[in-house]
Amino acid sequence: MAFAKGTQPTFSLTFPETVDLTATTEIHVTFKSGQTKLDKTGEDLTVTAHQIDVSFSQEESLAFAVGMIEVQANWLMNGKRQASEISAYEVGRQLLNEVIGNDNDSDDLIG
Repeated sequence: MAFAKGTQPTFSLTFPETVDLTATTEIHVTFKSGQTKLDKTGEDLTVTAHQIDVSFSQEESLAFAVGMIEVQANWLMNGKRQASEISAYEVGRQLLNEVIGNDNDSDDLIG
């Protein structure tokens, strides 16, 4: 998946049936590129048994440089920390590097 800076992409992290995310006590989804890191947790996430959906605001996606961004989920289950593998996505160029309109408008996923 690739997305242009400034847009509001939604990332869907899918897990095998052996992982039941509804049994977790805490989940973090962390994005990192260079020195920029964004950690999403709690109400920032939509969690089902085998999937986590997480979106960026315009401000959040503008904070990342053009290039690759890494993402990883970490969670607590039965008192033990577990983690997903690290995945990578491409952040594409944006000619209008600023927030436009109301940041809560529709998702503009490109990719």
